[in-house]
Formats: sequence, C-alpha cells, structure tokens
Amino acid sequence: MATLQQIPTAPNDAPPQTRQTLQAVINVLNQLTANGGAVTQADLVNAGVLTTGGTKAGTKKAAVPLGIKGLVVRGGFGAILLTWDAITQDGFSYVEVWRSLTNDISTAVMVGTSSSTMYSDVPPDSKTSVTYYYWIRAVNVDGVAGPYNAVNGTPGSTANDPAYVLGMLTGQITSSQLHADLSAPIGLIPAIDVNLADSILSNAVTHYQGQTAANGNIAAIQTAVEAQATDKAALSRQITTLQATVGTNTAAIQTIQTTQASDTAALSQQINTVQATANSNTASIQTEQTARINGDQANASQITTLQTAVNGNTASIQQQLTSINGLQAEYTLKTDVNGKIAGFGLANGGPNATSLFEVVADRFAIAPPVGSSATALAPFVVDATKNMVLMDGASIIDATITNAHIKFVNGDTINAAISLTAPVISGGTLKLGQATSLDVGKGFYADGTGVFRAGNALGAGDSIRWDGSNLSITGKVTAAASSSMPYSAVTGGPPANADSTITTINGGVVSTGFINLTGTGQKFQVRGKQLVSGVTIATGATRTYTYWASGPSQLIITAKVNIGITGGNGGMQFLIDGVVVDTAIFQNATGTSIAATATCFGGKTTTTNGQAVALEARAIVGGVYYYYSDVAFTVTEILL
Repeated sequence: MATLQQIPTAPNDAPPQTRQTLQAVINVLNQLTANGGAVTQADLVNAGVLTTGGTKAGTKKAAVPLGIKGLVVRGGFGAILLTWDAITQDGFSYVEVWRSLTNDISTAVMVGTSSSTMYSDVPPDSKTSVTYYYWIRAVNVDGVAGPYNAVNGTPGSTANDPAYVLGMLTGQITSSQLHADLSAPIGLIPAIDVNLADSILSNAVTHYQGQTAANGNIAAIQTAVEAQATDKAALSRQITTLQATVGTNTAAIQTIQTTQASDTAALSQQINTVQATANSNTASIQTEQTARINGDQANASQITTLQTAVNGNTASIQQQLTSINGLQAEYTLKTDVNGKIAGFGLANGGPNATSLFEVVADRFAIAPPVGSSATALAPFVVDATKNMVLMDGASIIDATITNAHIKFVNGDTINAAISLTAPVISGGTLKLGQATSLDVGKGFYADGTGVFRAGNALGAGDSIRWDGSNLSITGKVTAAASSSMPYSAVTGGPPANADSTITTINGGVVSTGFINLTGTGQKFQVRGKQLVSGVTIATGATRTYTYWASGPSQLIITAKVNIGITGGNGGMQFLIDGVVVDTAIFQNATGTSIAATATCFGGKTTTTNGQAVALEARAIVGGVYYYYSDVAFTVTEILL
C-alpha cells in the first residue's frame, strides 16, 4: 500500500476560504474514520471531497445569487473601500468587484473578489485625484454569478497627493509674474541731479533759475520747460528742482513731468523724488506714476519707494500697483533689507486665469486686533522656515493628509481602506464583516466560519479553540479563586487559609475556583490543603484537615503522600469523618530503602452550607516508615 502524503497545516496568512476548506476536509475524514471503518470513494464524493465528473450523490445545485444591496464606496488616499450588506443566501461563495474609469459597465474589469462584506481596492498609482466606478455581484459555490448590483456604477475617488500637488503649485507660483515682481530686489534711488534739466532738455523754451549763496551754503530753485511738435508727434516736459546745501548735507525735491503723444501711442509720466543726505547717509521717497497707450495695449502703474541707506546698510519698502489692458491687475508690497526680500502680492488675471495671493516671509500669522475681546493667542501661524502651519482650531469639511500625528481623535466614523494599527483598541463592540478574519499576532485568531482560537492561531501548542460546537483546550488550565458562600458566614469559622489549594489537570496547575457548567445550573470547584512537609511521622501518626463545604454537594476526595520505607510494609489509611474509606499498602521484602507514593480515594455527600468534613491520613508501618514530603488532600466539589 502506498504511503499517503499528510495534509499540511494551512499557513496563518492563507485566505480564510482556503483555511476553511482545508479544515472542512480534515473534519470530514475524521468523521468518516471515527468508528474505525474504511473510507470509500462514495463517502468522499458524497462529502464533497472528491468529484467524479458528475454531481455528487444526494446534492443539488445552489440557487442563482440575488443582487447585492447597500454598496457604499469611500475614497481613501491611495485606496478605495467598498462595503455592502451581508449575504445570507444559501450556497453563497464570494463577491466579484468590477471597476471602470467611465460609468459604463461594458468597459469594467474585475479587480478582485471578497468573501466578506468589504473590499479594499488599490487602483493604479495617480498623483492627482481620479474617479472610478464600481459594480459588484455574488457568485455561488457552483461558480454561477448573479446580477450586478446596479446598472450605473457607484463612484469613488482617490485623493490628491499633497506632496505632488504642492510641488506642482509651487512651480506655477514661482514661475508667475507676481512672484518675479515680489522677488526682484528694490533698486537704489539715485541722488537728485540739480543739473538734470541742462542734460536732458536740449530744446528748452523756458528756463527759470534762482539761487542764493552765503559762505558756501546754497539755496536754489530751478524750473525748465520744454515743448516740441512735429506733423506726427508732440512732446512736453517740465523739471522742477528745489535744493538746499550746507557743507556735505543736502536736501532736495525734484519733480519730472512728461507728456508725449504720436499717431499710435501716448505717454504721461510723473516722477517725484524727496531726498535728504547727511554724512553720506541718505533718506529718500520716490513716487513714479505712468500711464501708457501703445496701439491696443494699455498700461497704468504707480510705484512708491521709501529707502534709507546708513553706513553701507540699505532698507527699502516699495508699493507697486499695475493695471494692464483691462485684463490684469497686480498689487505688491515688499521690503528689501540688505538683499533679503519679504512681502506680499495679489494678482488677478480675470475669469479665464487663476488669481493669486502670495506671501513671501519667514513667518505669517493672523492675530486678533488689539483691544478686542479675543485671546492674545494667534489662531493661525505659517512658519516657512520649518514648512509648518499651526492652527489653534480648525473646522475642515474634507482634508487630505499624507502623514498625521494626532494626540486625540474624536469622531463618529473611521474608515480604513487598507489597515488600522494600534497597540490598544477600546470600545463596546468589535464588529467584523461576513467571513472576515481577525488575527492578533499568534495569540488570538477568529474567522468568518465561527472558529475562534486563542494561544496559537494554528492550533499547535497551548491553545483554546471553539468552532461553534466543540471547545478544546491544550495546555494548562487555571480557574480564578472564588466561593459561592463567604467562609466568614460559616458558624465557628474555618481557618484563614482553608482555601489553599494545588492540584493538576492534564499536567497543568489549577488554582482554587469555580467552573460554571452551562445548562446544568451546577458549579464545579477544586479545593484542598497542603500539610506537613519533610517531617518524620511515627507509626499510627496522623495528619488531619477540615474541609468546609460550600453547600449541598457531592465531594470526591483524594489523599496523597510521598513515603519512604526501610524494610517491611508501609502505607496509609484514609478516613472521612472518622470512618476508614480507603487503604494503600506497599510491600518491601528487599530490606532496602524504597520511595513510593500512596494515594487513597473517598467520597462524601454534604447537605448544608458550611458543613465541616474531617479528613485524616493515618500512617501504617511494619518497619521504619516516615513521610519525607507533603501530605495533600484534594477535594472536588460538585454543588447540587
């Protein structure tokens, strides 16, 4: 006879359906061989383990699955979670999940299956949000599929990748004209040239100059006016300069006004400069206003600059307003201190363009106004040096977060499309979907078939297993100390340590306590007492213990001693309430020292709570007999 290959144990990470099928095969084989009979081919066919090309005997085809109800699609960051109502129809096997980029079922492809009430779909990687449409249908154990849940697909969208979107927006912002204007350094305001009119007005028609000097100090006023005209162009210009100078200190005001027109263009410009210089330090204010038309292009701008220069350091602040062609408007306010530029700007390109507000600063904050009833804490702070946004409070309708560090989360519903990890999860009810597995390391496991294991998920080693019908325990069993009646209520009172107990069940240590027997209304408890240890006991010596019964019960009692015998015979008598119920005798004909264990058994029925039962172990020796270990009484009490 050929050697049969053993059925391997299903790995812990195998799908629940695989584990269920393998366990079912093992259960069937165990049932068929339970009475020692041989397993026939017909047995295996009828059990569904073996097929012969036809329908197995005594079976019928499963019904065509019904349409699935309750499909809900929730978009996650990179995954989309689908949930639906539990399927209770006989013969159900699994659910197919179909996906398409369009709301057209003919373009959908099957992306996976699920035997539970949920499925997590991870669509192709996309840095930006993509909407998919989903359909589901049930399949029975015969491989027959039911109808799709609906004609139209249920949409679900992945989230934008914040890192990608931020990078894309940053590129758009830094390439904008607004950013360029905000980032451009503020140039130095040149010193006022009192001879400017002589150098630029070659055709001055009027030139006024007044000057007073005393001891090298000068006070001067100069006005120059120019006007030109041709058959195609006209120009008029006026420059006015006021100056006061004492030594190296100078104060000056200069206004340059220009108007110019041609058959295709027109320009009006005025530049006002106010300047003071002392000991090489300068303070200046300049305003430049320009209105320009060139063909169908129009531009209006105003630039105001305040600037100080002291000991090689320069600090400037500049406001610029620009309007172009009736389609674009821009406003900037920036500061430039020794080359470090900070400011903000607003640009609007109209309905067909994206408006932009940009702040260029290390830190940006919104704070309550002085004198208001609001707290002094700034509710919103942006720290560009740390790539950080701080908010005292926020109400957000929809948020996409790549990585969140949150101390407390208070919410109504949490949906995890891929996984949820936590060292401790506290709550009232843990509800798993149909046929969903719960695997907590190697210490706790449950699947949708009703199988529960604790200790070892594969059932090997010490574990407890419940499959809905049978409870099996491998390893040590411990019951917590308990009593159906407080011993303090017993008349006369037992000794304080009356419950001290050690015994064994299947090799494991069991503490004193109750095991409730479901459906019987009875209780089972184990009690006992460890007595003398390492004491030599003479012939006829006894050791006693009073057991206090918890109520009307049936007692099963064991007395056990470890003995040593040197010559002759030795043993123990066991007495309950003064009556000998059992005797253990050992023969020692060799005359040499031997060691043995004497065990006696007895029983007792009690009728009242707190009834005292006297237990006695009495030494019987023919030669030299002594105890060299513990004397132990173990009481098994079944409460009636």
